[in-house]
Amino acid sequence: MYTENLPDIFRLLEVSAQSGMLTLTPAKDVAGSSWEATCLLREGKLSELKIRQPADGTVLLGGAAALDWLYKQKGVYWHFKELPPEALPAPVPGTIAGENMRRMQDARSYQPKASSGFSMGYVPRLTPLGIQLGVPPNKWPREHRTVFLLIDGARSKAEILRLLPATFALSIDQLLSELKSAGFIE
Repeated sequence: MYTENLPDIFRLLEVSAQSGMLTLTPAKDVAGSSWEATCLLREGKLSELKIRQPADGTVLLGGAAALDWLYKQKGVYWHFKELPPEALPAPVPGTIAGENMRRMQDARSYQPKASSGFSMGYVPRLTPLGIQLGVPPNKWPREHRTVFLLIDGARSKAEILRLLPATFALSIDQLLSELKSAGFIE
């Protein structure tokens, strides 16, 4: 099957609590961009994700980085094979894949606490220093640059989070706080 909205496929599998293997391939095979993604789902929850080169099986990406990359693809072919949960391997704690999956699941289930630094309705605005800076320097961490570039004085924290990968939910308050204390936003 073909989809241009992969997040909807994951939501469908999550809502229906499916267990099994989801295989994804590119919609267009551009020379040199061949890949295959294998996603293991246990009762609708993503437990393992790897993107490989089909020719030799070399792992190109895994975990949260692989999911972020897949979501950016314009269209994919997908196939789901249902398997009983006990037939699936459990992610190994302490491994990169297991840790990435844990962080990704933590981010997806994150619910902001009332005591967090910024409410979901908070609208960050650039200060004169932030406006003068314009584009953040490459030496800034990627997360800081990404959040800074999404601040336009109109978007709330909730709207900014919707534009970011799920993993940002755990760090958005710290990132906003650091940008604010540096004098770039108010």
